[in-house]
Amino acid sequence: MYKILDIVHDFAQRNRRWLLAISFIGVAMSISGCGSIASDASTVLTVISLGLATISTALVFIPGGQAFAGLVAEAAGVVSNLQAEFKSWQANPNATTFQNLMNLANDLDSKLQSILQGSGLPAAAITKIQAIVQACLTQLQNWINLVKNLMAKSGTASTNAPTAAHAAMVVMSDAELHTQLKEAQAQAHGFHDQLKQIVDTPTGDTEVDDAFAKAASYTQG
Repeated sequence: MYKILDIVHDFAQRNRRWLLAISFIGVAMSISGCGSIASDASTVLTVISLGLATISTALVFIPGGQAFAGLVAEAAGVVSNLQAEFKSWQANPNATTFQNLMNLANDLDSKLQSILQGSGLPAAAITKIQAIVQACLTQLQNWINLVKNLMAKSGTASTNAPTAAHAAMVVMSDAELHTQLKEAQAQAHGFHDQLKQIVDTPTGDTEVDDAFAKAASYTQG
């Protein structure tokens, strides 16, 4: 059990630099700053990792948690793949890499929905897990919307003819992209407070409340 906790703790610490960076990302961007916007957009995904890490760690202390943990691990794996594919898209923003991103994003949405439908745990645990997953789904949708607008922007800036997928997207101005990024980052930053509120809210089930408090100490401490 302690080996699992050490792995989760190490994961959280490795990502802590990114999580803290959300607070300090610059917002002054020009037309040539589309790449910077894309780079900053990647930080939105890290809060989903934080939410899943919190659930995964809490399950270690909850009866029946091992059976449920597989769903969470699958979703966490998709997040890792999505982060890697996003780097590929940044290096080569074309229709193929964009479609790969959207496929992975849809897969993550499906995995998160599966967690929402999970059962076999105490009712209090299900309540907290569902609240965290709903918050993760909001972050995912913010990220998808931002990437779609970035793709539309890159399509119009490209020397190649835009694809049909590009043409179907409404191209935002740089100022609009800037505003959307700030809003997404603000919500991502607010996720920390939201997660703390979910974890700290008593359920009446001491064992579940203690499990999530321990999880928070490992993933956010």
